[in-house]
Amino acid sequence: MKLRKSKYHEKSCFFSIEFFVDLLQYCYTSKLVSTPTNVGDVQKWVKENFAKGKIPPFSFVYDGKSSDSFLKSWHKSEKLIAKEEPGSEETLITYKDKKTGLMVKCHITVFSDFPAVEWCLIFPILRG
Repeated sequence: MKLRKSKYHEKSCFFSIEFFVDLLQYCYTSKLVSTPTNVGDVQKWVKENFAKGKIPPFSFVYDGKSSDSFLKSWHKSEKLIAKEEPGSEETLITYKDKKTGLMVKCHITVFSDFPAVEWCLIFPILRG
């Protein structure tokens, strides 16, 4: 996988399209992602893959350990968010480690007019 800065690297962080193609090829060849064919399939995929007690379809390393090994034991909360865009359903899932206070917020958007889902992880900085 090759990462290259684009001509816009001074203003924003863009990577070449080659990175995204390589990432998609990796996901499909390693069977990490199945391809939903309709919006109902996407909603079902989200419910199954972000269910309580399941390993979500993202990972990170914390204290030298993969999130796969501890995220299922963290407190999980879920709430629907008021729609910002028509034709979408938005959910915020929050995972929190009660021992350390570390929190991971996963903002999920499902689109009603296309079989697609996107999610963005946020690691808020908590000051005590």
